Amino acid sequence: MRKDLQLLDGKNLSFLDSHASLRYPFHHRYVVEMHRVQQKMDQALLTSAVRFLFTFHDILRLRVAADESTWITPLLPDEPVVWVNIPAASEEEQQQSMRTVMKDIYQTFLDKSEFLSRFVYFHCENSHYDFFCMVIHHILADGYSMYILSHDLLRVYLQLCRNQLPHLAVKTASFYEFTERIRRYLYQEFPAELEHWRSLALRTKPFPVDYPEKRMVNPVTGETNVQLSLPRKISLALDEMETRSLLSAVSAAGSSLEDALLAGLVKALTSWMGQSDLHVYTINNGRTLFQDIDVSNTVGYIALGAWQYFSLHPELSSKELLSSISAQRNRIPYKSVGLSLAINCAEHRQSLWSQFCTDEDKAILREVYFSDNILFNYLGKEFHAFTKKDLFLRAEQRYQDLVAPVAIEQTIVGLQRPCKLSLVVVMRDHQLFFTWEYEGTLYRTSTIESLAQVQINTLRAICSFSRREA
Repeated sequence: MRKDLQLLDGKNLSFLDSHASLRYPFHHRYVVEMHRVQQKMDQALLTSAVRFLFTFHDILRLRVAADESTWITPLLPDEPVVWVNIPAASEEEQQQSMRTVMKDIYQTFLDKSEFLSRFVYFHCENSHYDFFCMVIHHILADGYSMYILSHDLLRVYLQLCRNQLPHLAVKTASFYEFTERIRRYLYQEFPAELEHWRSLALRTKPFPVDYPEKRMVNPVTGETNVQLSLPRKISLALDEMETRSLLSAVSAAGSSLEDALLAGLVKALTSWMGQSDLHVYTINNGRTLFQDIDVSNTVGYIALGAWQYFSLHPELSSKELLSSISAQRNRIPYKSVGLSLAINCAEHRQSLWSQFCTDEDKAILREVYFSDNILFNYLGKEFHAFTKKDLFLRAEQRYQDLVAPVAIEQTIVGLQRPCKLSLVVVMRDHQLFFTWEYEGTLYRTSTIESLAQVQINTLRAICSFSRREA
């Protein structure tokens, strides 16, 4: 046994191997954030603060062996912060230096003996601002986790500046406990949902595209594969007043904002497709999935995907539309996350799984899982809303793009979501921002612009019925 092997809570971490979030190419996915530092930081104190994060959030110490088995090590990185001095130069030259550093940083992830996170401080000479970058492999973190880590880091650093002993709030459930809750759900609760998935298999249809001759189909399995071209984007937004009106409308209707966003999306797509049924792949941050476990301040890839089906009558009013979507979502057990988790257990031959899931059921689950769909990801409120008075301030988008993981290009293999059209929504500065991503090889720009506008108009209609009733 390796000397640095530690069993978390006395249990081996092999459970991670079957966690749905981990079944992605090992070197392909990272969560990255760049912060502008308002007041230059002390190297020794920052190093101590980051080291404390590794101690407190034990998932940061996760290691992956050559066979991709996992464990938590009690060891800490020797140099938890990569400190980079950027010489005085033009902004363009500074950015080029940062880009070169980040390319080298991403290459270090290829060494599986390393930790799966990097903290990089760019000390910019003769500049009012420095920059601090966090790069966390997606095995360890989702977007919500980055909020936790950045705020915890700032809190600990300021404590050290005041010569205080670092301390954070009491931990919520560990990532291990969360995955054990998932395991219990799969083996004890999910079997009751199999009939639901059997019925959905009869309703899966190819998702329409403008250029069907460009659709990629695996000739062996019949699965529709992801196009490998770079997606195009269209961005829209509701202004602050419209966003506030929408929030009031969904609250008055006893629905959620996510229900309203899905109502607009479903309305746009079913109108375009000329059918009443729609298959949507949604992302949930996972923190509210189970009522019997608290993971509100837990770092880890807890966000989970769900396949949801909606059926709408084309003549529904905006109020009826919202009510229908809310009612259909409320009838889905556990927000329908079971399918992606079940597929991964079946794919990796979990022994207990075969006790209640027949080969016929596995085939049905695969048929639904690999069917065409649109991805919907509501990120919620952008957490990193540091103010100008804080030590950190989220860097401008050009710096986020600068540190994005573009250095490693690898072909995606294994399980894939066959989404060729996606909608990401985020609440930023009291406004809702919508980003539609689509494959240019499959869709006309005019098609996506039309869909995006129908969704926006539907949301405005929901706002208007609230004002009329008021």
